[in-house]
Amino acid sequence: EVWLATEGNGLVRFNPETNEFTSFTTDDGLPSNYILSMEGDDSGLIWITTERTLSCFDPENHLFMNIGKQIGLKKFSFIPYASVKRKNNHLAFGTVDGVIEFPAQSFSDLELKAHLVFTDFKLFYNSVAINQENSPLEKAIDETGKIVLSHNQNSFSFDFTPVNYRSQQQITYAYRLEGFDAEWYETNSKTVGYTNINPGSYVFHLQALNADTKQILDERTIAITIKSPFYRSVWAMFIYAALILVVLRFVFLYFKNALEKRQSKEKIRFFTSIAHDIRTPITLIKAPLNDLSEKENLSENGKSALDIAVRNADKIFQMVSQLLDIHKADMSSLRLIISKNELKKYVQEKVVQFKVEAERKNISLISKIDFAKLNVWFDREKMDKIVNNLLTNAIKYTPQGGSIYLEASEDEKKWHLKVKDTGIGIPQAEQKYLFTRFFRARNAINSKEIGTGIGLLLAKELVNLHEGSISFVSKENVGTEFELSFPKGKRYFIKKELLKGYIIEENDDDVESDVETSHATSLQIEIDERKPKILLVEDNDDMRTYLKAQLSELYQVFESEDGQEALTKVPEINPALIVSDNLMPNLNGSEMCFKLKNSMETSHIPIILLTALADKENIIKGLDCGADDYITKPFDIAILQARIRNLLQNMEKLKAMRTATDKTTDEVQYPNLLDKKFMDKLVHTLDEHLDNAEFSINDLCLAMYMSRSTLFNKLKALTGQGLNDFIRIHRLNKAKELLLTKEYNVFETSIMTGFPDTKYFSTAFKKQFGLSPSKVGKS
Repeated sequence: EVWLATEGNGLVRFNPETNEFTSFTTDDGLPSNYILSMEGDDSGLIWITTERTLSCFDPENHLFMNIGKQIGLKKFSFIPYASVKRKNNHLAFGTVDGVIEFPAQSFSDLELKAHLVFTDFKLFYNSVAINQENSPLEKAIDETGKIVLSHNQNSFSFDFTPVNYRSQQQITYAYRLEGFDAEWYETNSKTVGYTNINPGSYVFHLQALNADTKQILDERTIAITIKSPFYRSVWAMFIYAALILVVLRFVFLYFKNALEKRQSKEKIRFFTSIAHDIRTPITLIKAPLNDLSEKENLSENGKSALDIAVRNADKIFQMVSQLLDIHKADMSSLRLIISKNELKKYVQEKVVQFKVEAERKNISLISKIDFAKLNVWFDREKMDKIVNNLLTNAIKYTPQGGSIYLEASEDEKKWHLKVKDTGIGIPQAEQKYLFTRFFRARNAINSKEIGTGIGLLLAKELVNLHEGSISFVSKENVGTEFELSFPKGKRYFIKKELLKGYIIEENDDDVESDVETSHATSLQIEIDERKPKILLVEDNDDMRTYLKAQLSELYQVFESEDGQEALTKVPEINPALIVSDNLMPNLNGSEMCFKLKNSMETSHIPIILLTALADKENIIKGLDCGADDYITKPFDIAILQARIRNLLQNMEKLKAMRTATDKTTDEVQYPNLLDKKFMDKLVHTLDEHLDNAEFSINDLCLAMYMSRSTLFNKLKALTGQGLNDFIRIHRLNKAKELLLTKEYNVFETSIMTGFPDTKYFSTAFKKQFGLSPSKVGKS
C-alpha cells in the first residue's frame, strides 16, 4: 500500500495490485482535508500535520487520534513538507515558531478510552442518598441497574464522568430515555435530567463518543420504572368498575323510580277521579237520608234501616279515603303538619268516640294511662287515622263480650300507645304478611267483616312518618296487641312540618266544628224581593240538580258545568257568592278560584269549594288559592247552607263598616289585597279631581280602566253604594274635613270639593250629617 498526502482530498491510500484509491477525509475523523506533511513510525502509525493540528492515523483500524490537542499544540501553525523521522525514532515537524520533536514510540500506544461512571442521582434537583426515607436507591447509583420511582418522583437527573482518559476534551456524550425520547441527543454537559415523566417503564441510555469520529467509547444503561398512582392502579380500575356499576345501578333505579313515580301519579289521578266520582254519589245518598231522618216521621224499622244505610255509606267513604292515603304514601306525598297535643285527653277522646260502636257489640273499651298529663307532638289528622284503624279493627274482629284496651305510657325518651284486644288473632304463619298491601288473614276473610287489606299498611307508613315504630304480638283465638312508640319532643321533625299560620291548641276541634256551631245558631238573613245570586259550579248533574233544589228557596241559583264556563258567566251574572266543586274537567275549582281572586273585577266574590280531598294538605292548598271556605264530601246540606249564610252576613257587615262616615279606607277590612288596592285607587282618583265639578262617572271609569257596569258591580259589592252616591258622599266627607280645619269658609269648601252650587252643597251636607256646613266649626 502507498499512502499519499493531498491538499484538499485528505489522506489517500493506493493499492498497486488493484489500482484502487481510497480517501480518508474529515468524514472519517481527519481534522482537515489539507495535509501539510506526513511521516510514518516504526509501529506502522502515520503522523499527519494540518495547519494547526497533529494527528495520528491507525491504518489497520482506520482511526484518527488528534494528538496535538492532547499535548498542547493548539497554538502552533505547521509548515508544509517540514517533517522528518530521525534515527533515534523521534519525529520532528516544522512550525512557524520552530521545530517540534517528540519520541513517536511514547505516543504510539495512545488510544481513546472512556469508562463512564455515574456519580449522582437527583430527584427534583436534590441528591438522593442510599436508604434514606423515600429513597429509591439501595446501593450506589453506579452499581444500580434498575430504579423504581413513585408517581410523584417523576422529575430526576443523572450526574456522570469518564475515567482512565488522559484528556476529556476529546469526548462528547449522547443520551436517550427509551420509551420517552424519539432520538438521541448529544451534549458536552455531564448532567442529564428529565421532568414530569408519565408513569411507565423506561431505559436510560448514556454513551461516551469520540468527539472527532463519533466512535462509541462506552455505554451505560439504567432501567427506570415510574409507578402509577393508586388511582391508576389495577386495584383502582376494579374500584372504578365497581363504582361505575353502582352508579349505573343507581341511575337505573333512579329512572325506574321516576317511571314508577310517574305511573303512581297517573294512578293517583285515576284514584282521585274515582274517589271524586264515588264521594259525590255518597253525598247524594247521605244528604237525602239525613233529610229523611230530620223531616220525616219514620217507624222504628225505618229508622233502623236508615241508620244502617248511613253507617255503611260512611264505611264506603272511609275505604275510599284509605285508598287515596295509601297511594299518596306510595308517592311520598304525605307531609306531616305537626302540632302539640295532650296525650291523656287525646286517648280519652278516642275512647269516647268508639264507645258507642263497642257497646253495640257488647265489647268493653277500657283506657289505661300511667301519667297525669303529657304534651306530645304529632300530626293530629294522621294520628287519628292510625289509632282509628287499630281500634276499628279491634272492634271488628273481637267477638261479643270481649274487651279492648287503649293504653298510654311513657319512658325517658319515648311515649307509647297500645291497642290490645281479645279478638280472633292472627295465624302465626300469616303474621309476616300483616303490613303488606291488600293482605287479610285467613280467619279475617272467613269472618263476616268486610275490609280492603290496606289499613295496617297505611298505619305503618304514617307511623314511620312520625319517626316512630309499630310492633305487634298476636295469637290466634286469643287476641292481638299492637304497640306504637314515638320520640318525645319536636326536634325529630323538620321545620316545615311544624304547623305555621294555623295554631292548633290542645282543645282544637275538627275542620267542620265551626260550621256546626254556626248552623246551631240558625241565624237568618233578610231576603228581599231580589234574592242574592249564587253561581253553582258542579260537573255532576245529579249533585248540581240536588244542590240547586236545596238552595233555590233562599237564593237565585245559576249553574255551570266546569270552571272554564263559570269564568265566562261570572261577569254576566255578577253573583254574590260562588259554590264550586274542586275536581272538574277543563278547569278545576282551585284554578278557577285562583283566576277569580286575582282579577280586580271579581276578587271580592266569596267562593266555597266542595271536594272529595279531605286531608289537611289539600284543604290548606284550597284555601291558599283564595277560597273563602272549604267543605269536604260527603257533607250535610245544612252545613253548606250555614256557610253560605255566614259568608253573606259577613259581607253585609263589612259593607256597613266601609260606608261609615268616620272610617277611612285604611281603617276598614276588605276580602283581599286586590279589593283594598281597588278602593285605594278609587279614592285617590276622586281626590285628584276633588275640585272638578265636571268630573263624571265616565271619566272615573276611564281612570279606573273598567267598564261602567263592572265598576258599579264592584263598588256595590264592597260598599253597597252606587257610583253617584259614593262620589257624592266622598266629596261631602272631604268637605267636612276641610270645614273642621276652620281655614276655609262654606263657599271655599264647596268649590274645593266640586260643588259649584253652594245652596245644593248646604242641602246635601245637612242631609248627610244632620248639620249645616256653617255650624260644623261651632259644634
